[in-house]
Amino acid sequence: MLKTALFGFVLLVTTLCGQAKENGLELFVGSWAGDGGFANIDFNKKVGSVHFELQIDDKYAITGSVGGAEIYAAKLTVDDWNDGFMIRGKLRGKIFPDHEFRKRRVVFLLEKPQNGSVPGDFHLKSNYTFDLFMRQGGLTLHQSP
Repeated sequence: MLKTALFGFVLLVTTLCGQAKENGLELFVGSWAGDGGFANIDFNKKVGSVHFELQIDDKYAITGSVGGAEIYAAKLTVDDWNDGFMIRGKLRGKIFPDHEFRKRRVVFLLEKPQNGSVPGDFHLKSNYTFDLFMRQGGLTLHQSP
């Protein structure tokens, strides 16, 4: 009886540890770039599209840019709420050099990468909770070789 219980426990721990490693985050390791447009058509006409660049290393440290603004203190996580992945990061600098629009945070809601491409949404915010003047839109990132 004790052998069976011990075997069951070892099997459970092995299974759980194996699942933790295969959460899909490893699919994002590399360099990604792409463009996105804002959902608000008038704002999109005013500022145009925005260019995104992300570099994610094998420890999931993230650097990159949103337009002319630098991304820092960013974190990649599994987003069970949206059945995908989320990157939350802070922004330093101006997104658009010729426009006063500024935001201090970015949130990416991304699908699983397939064939070197990943679609998703972006939210430019002043904080991570509630921002009445948040600007959101869609984007597609492509993995750089």
